[in-house]
Amino acid sequence: MAKPNQYAIGAKWQNNGTADYLQLVSPGGTVIGWIDENGVLQGTLTNASTSVTTNSSLTGNGTSSSPLSVVSNNVVQATQYGVLANVKVSYQAAWTSSSTTVTASDGNFTSADVGKIIFGTNSAPTGATSFLTSVVKLPQGTIVSVTNSTTVVVSVAATATVTSGNGILLWGNDDTTALTSAWTAVTAAAGGVLQLPAGKMFIQSAIFINVSTANLTGSGTGGNYLTISGQGLATQIIPTPNFSFSSCTGPDGTGTAAFGWGSLSTQTYGGLIFKDWSIQGYGQSLTGATHSNIMVYAPSDSYFINFACQGFGAGCTSLIGMQIGGYNAVLVNVELDHFGSTVLYVNMNNTVTSTLMTGCYVGGGQTVSLNLASGILQSSSNLIGNNQGSSAEAVLVSGGTWLSSSDAIRPATTYGIKSTGGVIRLNNFSILTGYNAVGTAALLVAGGNVTVSDSLISNAGGAGYSVQVTSGTFVNLGGNTFTGGYNTSGGTAYAQSGGEGGRATASSNSITVVFNNTYAVTPIIVVSDETTAGGATVTSKSATGCTITTTGASDVVDWTVVPNPI
Repeated sequence: MAKPNQYAIGAKWQNNGTADYLQLVSPGGTVIGWIDENGVLQGTLTNASTSVTTNSSLTGNGTSSSPLSVVSNNVVQATQYGVLANVKVSYQAAWTSSSTTVTASDGNFTSADVGKIIFGTNSAPTGATSFLTSVVKLPQGTIVSVTNSTTVVVSVAATATVTSGNGILLWGNDDTTALTSAWTAVTAAAGGVLQLPAGKMFIQSAIFINVSTANLTGSGTGGNYLTISGQGLATQIIPTPNFSFSSCTGPDGTGTAAFGWGSLSTQTYGGLIFKDWSIQGYGQSLTGATHSNIMVYAPSDSYFINFACQGFGAGCTSLIGMQIGGYNAVLVNVELDHFGSTVLYVNMNNTVTSTLMTGCYVGGGQTVSLNLASGILQSSSNLIGNNQGSSAEAVLVSGGTWLSSSDAIRPATTYGIKSTGGVIRLNNFSILTGYNAVGTAALLVAGGNVTVSDSLISNAGGAGYSVQVTSGTFVNLGGNTFTGGYNTSGGTAYAQSGGEGGRATASSNSITVVFNNTYAVTPIIVVSDETTAGGATVTSKSATGCTITTTGASDVVDWTVVPNPI
C-alpha cells in the first residue's frame, strides 16, 4: 500500500499575556490556528490538503467560522466536523396509537431534546428473529416539548400502541451533513482515515460513496486505501425511517449503494476499509416496501474487520444487505444479521477473483443469507443461515466457486444449501443441519458440481432428505455422516471413497448387486462365500453394480466395495 500523504504542521508554545497556547504553523511559516488554554481548537483550516484560511490575531480565544481539523498522517476526527453522535435508545418506552405523547422511564429528557429526531419500532429488545417483522410504530418526527424527564410530546402521532419493554425508542440529532463534511476532508487526499467517535449517529441519506478517482490511483499493492474506523460496538450509524434511498448512487455514481465506493463497472479502483463500527436498524424491517438497493458495497481490495450490520431491511424482498462486487475482498469477524432480504451477495463478475471470509455470522435473510453468483468464495469458521423466510435457503450457489471449511450451515426453513450451478467444495467438518427445518433437503443439488468430505449432512430437525440430487453432480469423498434420507431423482451421484457392502443369498447360483452409489470408476469388489469356501466369484461389474456367481445354488455371500483411490 502506498504511503499516505503527510501534511506537516509545526507547533510553537506561545503566551498571549493571560495563558499559554499551542500555535499551529504551516510549513511556509503562516499561522493557521492554535489550541487555547482550555484545549479547544481555534482558527480556520478549510481544507487540510490544499487551501488554508489564516488567522494571525492571537489575542484571546478568537472565533472559528468552520471547524479546525488537525491532520496527522491524514487522520480526520469526525467530531471536528460537527458529528454529535448523541442518539439515545430506550427499551422502556411506551406510546399509544394516535397519541403524540411518549414515555420512557429511562429517558432522562431535558429541554435540550426539543427539536431532535425521534421514532420507535415494535422490535423486541433482544432483536433476533423479531427483526424480520418488526416495523416503525412511532413514525419519524421531532420532539415538540418535554413534559418531564420521562415524558415528551412528539410531532407525529403513533400508528399503534407499544407497551414498555416491547419496543425500541430512539432520539437524537441528524449527523448526515457532518459525516459528509468529514468524509470530504479525508477523501481530499490520496488515502487516509476517518475516525468515528463512540456513540450513535442518525443518517438520512447515503454516505461514504463519493471518492475522487484522481486520488485513488488503484487498489492492491501500490494503491491507496480509505479507512473508516470506529470504537467497536460503541460506534453505530443508524438510518432513520425517512432515509432517502434515492440518494443511494454508490459505488461510482451509477449504482444503488448506500455505503461504499469504488468502480461498479471496471473494478479498477477500490481500497476500502470498514473497521470497528456498525450499521444498526433497531428493527426497521421495511416489510412491504420495495427498495432495489444495496446497503453496503465492497469494491476491489476491501476489508471489513470487526464490522456489524443488524436489524435493517430484513423484510424488504428486494434489498441486498452487502454485495461483494470487486476482487480480493476480506471479511473478518463480521456480523450481518437480518440486514436486507438477501444478506450477502457475492457477484464479482468473473471467475478468477476471490473473497475471503472467516469468523463471520451471515443470517436472517428473508430470501437467502448467502448468494454466490460469480467469483471464488473461500470461507472458514463461519455460521451461515437461520433464515426466517417461508421459502428461504441459507446458501444459494448459482455460479462461481465456494470453498468451505469448518463452516456451520443452519437453515430454518427449506434448504441448507441449494446448488443450481457453479462449484461447491465442503470439507473439514463443514456442518449442514436441518435446524427447525420443514423443507425437503439439507443439501439440494439442482445443478453444478458439489463435493463433500468429512462433514455432517443432517436434516434430522425436519422432513425430507439430508441430500437430494435432482440435477448436476454430487460427489461423496468419504468421512461424512448423513442424518436423514438420501434421494437421487436426477443428476449423478458419486461415492469415490468410503465404499459399501452387504450380505446376499444366491438364487440359482447367481447374485445381482446394485450399488447405493454410482462410482467415478469401476470399483474393486471383494466377495466371501459363507456356505462354500471359495465358492463365490465376481463375473461382471461396473460403476453401478456387479454379478456374483456361486458354487451352491443358494450360497450366502458377503460382498464389499473397496474404497476407490482419489
